[in-house]
Amino acid sequence: MYNKVAISILVLCLAISNAQSQPLVSKSVLKFNRERKNIGTASMSVLGGYALGNMVACIPNAINLSGRDKYFNEMNVYWNVVNLGIAIGGLIGNDRKDFESLDLATTLKEQKQTLKIYGINAGLDVVYIGSGLALMNFAHRAPKAEDRLYAYGESILLQGGFLLLYDSAMLIIHAAHLKKAQKREGGLSFSERGMGLKYEF
Repeated sequence: MYNKVAISILVLCLAISNAQSQPLVSKSVLKFNRERKNIGTASMSVLGGYALGNMVACIPNAINLSGRDKYFNEMNVYWNVVNLGIAIGGLIGNDRKDFESLDLATTLKEQKQTLKIYGINAGLDVVYIGSGLALMNFAHRAPKAEDRLYAYGESILLQGGFLLLYDSAMLIIHAAHLKKAQKREGGLSFSERGMGLKYEF
């Protein structure tokens, strides 16, 4: 009898220990991460679709046209090869990542990092736009390469403009998603010292 009691206590202790070792993922965190994954998939799909559309439209022009038109389409192709690579990598990474196992601290750390990345990207996009304008203004100083430099500047201006809209939109969407989650019962929140729950339900 004593052996049975001892075994039962041991099994109970092991069960409690195992439960404590598993990260507790609340319903609000789970819901937030599922939504975050969907937003990530949608955003990379938009970027990939834009890049693919640009390449389909611009490759024939880069081959068949001449002068500034050729160079403009040529730079568009170069630029969107990079965009497409980023989109494909993002989709693969997003699909493979186990969002549902993320605890609160990890979730909010990643969300904060996402907002930071899109904010930095938006700043870089402004630099791209400025670089495109600068290249267009500088082109006349290099007569032998004027058409190429001017067209490349136009392309960089266009692509930078799109990326500024894209990154700004994603920054707003992710910030709004976090704000919406904060308003939910048991929602997520940032504090001055880190991250936490407003309250549990």
